[in-house]
Amino acid sequence: MNDLSPLRTLIKERIGLHFDAASETTLREALARRIAHTASDGPAAYLARLRADETELMALGSLLTINETYFYREAQHLELLTDHLIPTLRARDRAPPETPIRILSAGCSSGEEPYSIAIALEQRLGAEAAAAVRISAGDLDPEVLERARAGRYGAFTFRALDPALRARHFTRLDNGQHQLAAAIRARVDFLALNLLARDYPPGLQGQDVIFYRNVSIYFDPPTRAQVLAQLARLLNPGGFLIVGVAETLANDIGLLRQHVHRGIFYFSNDPLAPPARASASASV
Repeated sequence: MNDLSPLRTLIKERIGLHFDAASETTLREALARRIAHTASDGPAAYLARLRADETELMALGSLLTINETYFYREAQHLELLTDHLIPTLRARDRAPPETPIRILSAGCSSGEEPYSIAIALEQRLGAEAAAAVRISAGDLDPEVLERARAGRYGAFTFRALDPALRARHFTRLDNGQHQLAAAIRARVDFLALNLLARDYPPGLQGQDVIFYRNVSIYFDPPTRAQVLAQLARLLNPGGFLIVGVAETLANDIGLLRQHVHRGIFYFSNDPLAPPARASASASV
């Protein structure tokens, strides 16, 4: 395929990923790998398959993004959640009162983020966390989601995790990997989620906190605004959105209210403050 523009257009329209001419090498390498993997009869046949096969499109999209992550990445957000946002939410009236706090990890990759959330909540709330909080996690690629559900990880993914937490929640396997405890795995529900889809799974409505970290870097500004609007609609009134440290400015587009707590930025879907009135002009 000499001209990659049809491929770039399809990826942009269907899953929102933006690749300009500078990304041609990345696209060509991914294209070659998926053609070989699917035994497609050349680029044109593979492009036709992409248009008809949602699963293959998700697999290509996963290949084009960086799925490498690790436990307790940007740990200040976990501290914000456990020490500020959760107490704030628990202080509010909930109907019925026993309704669990709902948290979504959007773009969860292989599961380190939602499982980190579950571990951090266990540290904060103890056994009560299982009933007090419901965690959902979504990503494009079904294969990545299966790895997340399995909860088996290599040592490198623990580089930011306290060794005491690793010893408490993981069991070393004979192959050198580490198995996450079933009690923690049971607290996360994984599902396929295309952030650019017209409609999200109906069960995702009514979130209290959404983690949307290190995902919007792959979107151009119009796509970023579209996805942000979709996520905002998932939030309960007064719900919170947490983005990656390097993504705050890119997502501060006037849709959600920006806050800072102890130097950590986050957003809420509280009504935005009205613009300041211009001072009365001097009489002429």
